[in-house]
Amino acid sequence: MSWTEFSPCLAFDATLNFRRNWLVFAVGEQGVWLSETRSFESRYVTIGKSWYELYGEGILSIGISRNKLFYHTESARGTIESDYYYGLQLGSQVFVHLRQVFGLGLTLNANINKEVSCFNFLIAFKIGAWNF
Repeated sequence: MSWTEFSPCLAFDATLNFRRNWLVFAVGEQGVWLSETRSFESRYVTIGKSWYELYGEGILSIGISRNKLFYHTESARGTIESDYYYGLQLGSQVFVHLRQVFGLGLTLNANINKEVSCFNFLIAFKIGAWNF
């Protein structure tokens, strides 16, 4: 698969966001299942801008990801792992805050790299003090 192709995938994404006024710094990890024989893991760091009001927030971010691709074989070789390689991580999030510490929103993440580019559209639940 070339780097210009996007693959639909199933992903788990956990992110820790640090926000100070309008600046957001995020550290996250993704586990992505592409097919029965292929998957990859990604760790990323992004920086971005936050727009927020009393009951809502929007975030746009860009950063770098460190990826590793896994090929699951049915031979005696087992799982073949690639070397780590780097890619571009883009993110967009929109949240509605239900209480001081809870939020519900939509997230769109794109991981663009040389092996498999992937995008995720997620329903997100946010926990943390956000109104400062």
